[in-house]
Amino acid sequence: MNAWKAGSRVQTERIILHITCFLLLLAVLFPQPLYSEFDNIQLFEDARAGDQEAQYTLAHLLLKGQGGVRQDVGSAISWFERSAGNGHKDAPFDLALLYLNGSLIPKDNRKALYWLHQAADAGNSEAHYYLAQIYKASDVEQAVIWLKQAAEAGHQMASRDLKAWCEDIPIACKGSRSSDN
Repeated sequence: MNAWKAGSRVQTERIILHITCFLLLLAVLFPQPLYSEFDNIQLFEDARAGDQEAQYTLAHLLLKGQGGVRQDVGSAISWFERSAGNGHKDAPFDLALLYLNGSLIPKDNRKALYWLHQAADAGNSEAHYYLAQIYKASDVEQAVIWLKQAAEAGHQMASRDLKAWCEDIPIACKGSRSSDN
């Protein structure tokens, strides 16, 4: 009887192992959406109530058509704008990239520049860096100002670029820490 119980226990453990593997395989093959319908209802309610993080999250879901939400680029742009208007620091930068890229919405350099300035004003170092690259061709002094701000915020590429720019154009970097090295 003890041998039968031991054999039965081993067989039970094997069955449990097979069921677990099967469930894991199902989870990989048929993943559940990131958000349930209930979560989306709460997300929409929070976004409508002015929650900038909910607005930003909803904008991304709409932009990508994820989380059980159908893709709607126009609505995504609207939610990004609302989120930016409510002070979300990353929303303006995302809008700028959308307008610069032009793959999901028509390319619009004027709007991209506007949103880059908004993102920079919100302290986004990546926006400072992008503005430096944009102004480099037309206004080197302004470009250096943006590059300094990005470098001071810890943007590594901006720090490297600033050092190189100050070596190439020392007058533009007068007073910069990079030119003092």
